Amino acid sequence: APLFPAQQKLLNLFCLSLINHANSSTEAALYALIKFVMYAQKFAKIDDAALGELEQVYAALLEQLQTGVLAQELMNIAPDSKVKTSLVLQMQDYFRSLPLNRGSVILDHYIQCLLRVLTAEEGVSMEQKVSDIESSLARCLQANEQQKNWAFRNLILYKIWENNFPNQPNVDPLRALYIIVAEYAFIKLLTAASVHERGRIEWDDVTNIVYSFHSRSQHNSEVAKNFHRHIETVRTGDDLSMIHLLT
Repeated sequence: APLFPAQQKLLNLFCLSLINHANSSTEAALYALIKFVMYAQKFAKIDDAALGELEQVYAALLEQLQTGVLAQELMNIAPDSKVKTSLVLQMQDYFRSLPLNRGSVILDHYIQCLLRVLTAEEGVSMEQKVSDIESSLARCLQANEQQKNWAFRNLILYKIWENNFPNQPNVDPLRALYIIVAEYAFIKLLTAASVHERGRIEWDDVTNIVYSFHSRSQHNSEVAKNFHRHIETVRTGDDLSMIHLLT
């Protein structure tokens, strides 16, 4: 593993630890991470003084996760499903424009399922259908206490660890975080559509979605760069769109 400066390591650990918070939903943990990264951006450079201040922010956010304050704050934000539907349209457009590879048939199967579910009923908006399938997934996860808070979380932890987030050279941390949140939101919607059609959650589906998505979007650094450029177009220039992907 490459050697990173101690400050970078600590920042990365703060981020991993917020996501790893056992008692909170993945959305609340990502919301905490957004707040943490926004605060970290105030510093021109991350030295020991900045880290001392960030450690206090991290501790306060952990406490707010523990007490449910952040989950409540997120629930109070009015959802904007248009952000999610435009993400779906961008993602499917991107993946269908790629040359075929071994993950393409699998991922395309789940994308087709999502598009089918979102356009099945005449007179029902895509935004409403997004809300419906999210409710189906929430019900299934609720019934599965063991998996409820951990579904998809390992994927986010892997992304943070693999990219040494938020320390990637020449990448704005909020932009990098937007990519993580957008990937999470899309994978979750693909799963939700599958659950909606089957009437139950199949963990094999989740595994297939995650692996085929990864193979199609991160195959090599050029593919990853192209993918990131494409989904950036959903980001409206402010970071509220990122929060709306969590509501």
